[in-house]
Amino acid sequence: MRFFYGKTPRLIKDDILLEDFSAFPSNFEKINGYGPIISFLVLVAATALWLASGIDPLRPFLSLLSHPFSILPVLLIMLSTNVAHEVIHFASFPGFWKDKKAGFGFMPKILTPYAWYAGVLSKNRAMTSMLAPFVWLTCMPLVIQLIFHPFGQESYMPWVSIFNAMSSGGDLLLSTIIFLYVPRGAYMQGTIYGMKLKSSTPSPHAL
Repeated sequence: MRFFYGKTPRLIKDDILLEDFSAFPSNFEKINGYGPIISFLVLVAATALWLASGIDPLRPFLSLLSHPFSILPVLLIMLSTNVAHEVIHFASFPGFWKDKKAGFGFMPKILTPYAWYAGVLSKNRAMTSMLAPFVWLTCMPLVIQLIFHPFGQESYMPWVSIFNAMSSGGDLLLSTIIFLYVPRGAYMQGTIYGMKLKSSTPSPHAL
């Protein structure tokens, strides 16, 4: 486990553990720019589902008009949800607590934590790690609410679910690209993928 302060580390050619590697398309960064659009669509969908469950998650935001200081708990929940999102990413990496290829970092310019992994994963494991925060923080609370209705109007869980949905746009987009673009049975290392490992590379973790 490593900690980084600043931008995410770059994966250089000497660190690549795949023999026949390829990279995502050269326009990947442009494609990733559609993340905010996906975030907005998922935000709308999550809000609609919470409304359908009998909870109005918009009420706290409307109360800001008459109680400006109530924005403080909202900001705290946003920050806590962001941290929890990245911790779940980090915990989904194999051997995250002892592997030097796994790291947790913080970008001070935008006050954002991030999880980082430079090891080799199977295609399925990469997608699982990418989608884990969305499943645990957005989908699971919604499913529990729709079936059992344990959360009331004053609960913070709808906020957590919706904020995390908004934060998951890039994860959902990248998972879709991996699903459609990376061949079945391929290994992944960051935005690099390939079908063969170098002889000195340990077996990748798979699901």
